[in-house]
Amino acid sequence: MKPADELVFSEYPGRMVGDTIKVSIVDGFEKGVEDTPVYFRIQSGDGQILGERYVLTDSLGIAVLDSVYMGWADSTVIIASSPGLIDSTVAFTLKPRSYRKIAGDIVYFSSGIPVSSVNILCNQSFEKKVKSGNDGYYTLNIPVEEDSVVIKPEKEKSYFSVTAYDAALAARHALGVDTLGPVAVIAADVDGDSLVTINDALVILNHVVGVDTVNNHIGEWAFKPDEIKLHSLSFDTTAETIYAAIKGDVHGGWGDNSGCSELYKVVLGRPVNMHPEDGIYRLPVYLEGGNILSAQLDILYDKAVAKNISVKTSLTGTSMSVSKREGKIFAGLIFNEKNKQDLNSAVCEIQIKADKFDGTWISIEKATVNGINSEITQNSTGVQQLSSSIKEFAVLPAYPNPFNSSCSIKFSIDKPAEINAKVFDIKGRQVAALFNGFVLQGMHTVLWNGETGSGSPAVSGIYFIRIEMNKHAYVKKVQLVR
Repeated sequence: MKPADELVFSEYPGRMVGDTIKVSIVDGFEKGVEDTPVYFRIQSGDGQILGERYVLTDSLGIAVLDSVYMGWADSTVIIASSPGLIDSTVAFTLKPRSYRKIAGDIVYFSSGIPVSSVNILCNQSFEKKVKSGNDGYYTLNIPVEEDSVVIKPEKEKSYFSVTAYDAALAARHALGVDTLGPVAVIAADVDGDSLVTINDALVILNHVVGVDTVNNHIGEWAFKPDEIKLHSLSFDTTAETIYAAIKGDVHGGWGDNSGCSELYKVVLGRPVNMHPEDGIYRLPVYLEGGNILSAQLDILYDKAVAKNISVKTSLTGTSMSVSKREGKIFAGLIFNEKNKQDLNSAVCEIQIKADKFDGTWISIEKATVNGINSEITQNSTGVQQLSSSIKEFAVLPAYPNPFNSSCSIKFSIDKPAEINAKVFDIKGRQVAALFNGFVLQGMHTVLWNGETGSGSPAVSGIYFIRIEMNKHAYVKKVQLVR
């Protein structure tokens, strides 16, 4: 009788031994002897045999002991014997393997909040996956004889409400206006091409308003590093911290709403009827606050009254996505301009076709600016009839002039009006469109950053900025010097 194969036991003391214990009984020609009884017993240690102790050899002459519980002693000796054989006894010494501990933390990239229930997978077959605890801490036990180990974090997709602010941050990174951190870049890559482009911003914006919510990676967890390689496991190791992020959460709002000190206000202006005969009413939407990059509006309206409703913007450098469902309209806006427009101008307007309008059946139900829930003021009572006769329309000289990078022109009007501002070269060709939209009475600013409509720098020379309002038009000459 002899051991059937080499035994390696990979369990701790106090657990079931995973590997089976086998003996082989052969005759003088090395042929297996079938149906020979083999008796297994514990000789020393505090192990315990669970199940059958007397086992008959199979057709190949092999007897198998399936279930052994190894106690807490350093080793356990098992004797296999079969009376009447020349070599009737075989001894097996079960020793627990020596392990090294690998431990580390998993935290959210923006706040350092621990991330629990992250699966830590090991590249070795001996180790089952472990999960990080509520404190974000994980522990792996690796046999010392392993030369190297690769561990990889994974976590199931989570629901998290991304906002238009996340789209704005992705867009500004793609345009080179701002730079995201290394983990925020991973969160912004929602289309999975390993780059952050305008497409990622648009995917997030569409997702925010409920358009195409399937074909993206929003809600999936990502990690940096996405795997950790460890070599020479001669002692316990504290691995580097793993930073987690949810795809789409570019600003890092998961699990933490602290630090939101900015206060924003969203104002729904009074409805304006430009042409009473067409039955179209326009409600301008204004934002108040500093450093505004995005806005998200949930608009509630009465489907029985409104024949048609839409949200439009003509603000330069603004991207918008809109969807309608169940008596609500959802609009997300991101402002991409390197030099933002004066937001005293309406960022968008709600256009409604109706037989009459009393302002009681439309409201902004919820608004967020830069991802923060914002105060809402509803002023949608009393229709303004917009007159084409403007008593005061003043346009100030451009400043600076000549200019190298950008110049601005201030103008004032005494009534709400639609304004169109464009740049032309000395041959009368349009170079850039600066603004086309609705503004309130008061002082406003139009800014030209010295770029053409395609975004390339304009060449040095003389240009003309034309500002039109109804039948009024003013032209200011400026000189660009590179």
